[in-house]
Amino acid sequence: MTDEVLLSEIEKNPSRGFDLLLTEYSAFVFRVCRAVLGSVGTKEDAQECASDVFVAFYRNLESIDLNKGSIKGYLAFGAKNAAIDRYRRLTREKGFTVSLENAGDIFGSVTAFESSEKKERSRLVAEAIRSLGEPDRTIILRKYFFGETAKQIGERVSLSAEAVQKRSQRALEKLRAVLEKNKGGVLLD
Repeated sequence: MTDEVLLSEIEKNPSRGFDLLLTEYSAFVFRVCRAVLGSVGTKEDAQECASDVFVAFYRNLESIDLNKGSIKGYLAFGAKNAAIDRYRRLTREKGFTVSLENAGDIFGSVTAFESSEKKERSRLVAEAIRSLGEPDRTIILRKYFFGETAKQIGERVSLSAEAVQKRSQRALEKLRAVLEKNKGGVLLD
């Protein structure tokens, strides 16, 4: 289901739309909250934090602009910030003092979150590359992952260097279209 369809469903039928949103993203949001809260928060703290993220998303529905990001991106950003706020509150409530040795815990958790986002981005890009036919898939992999020249690739796939360049450009356009269509939180810089 695309983000546009999901937002449309939330606007037309809020109950059903919100159920679809929860089905699609609740596990993801919970994992982000749990990763940031680390050992300071309990599973219940992470669940409450995730619930707060969805309530905030629903309350700010009219400000969601899919041209600026995906629903997953909005939820990830909201979950990370909500969990950091909860982390701070829990450490105050529990009387924890954060020593310099432990100060990195929260930032390590955020780094773990960013790492999981990077893995998800990589997975989406790999899926898009797999969707290319041959020899485009080989050309893209050899050019951008193995650093081979158009001439070297051409020798492998029996094409001229010029043909490899043209196919590479077209394949990149296809990849861009696939990734923009899916809007899976992949940033195309």
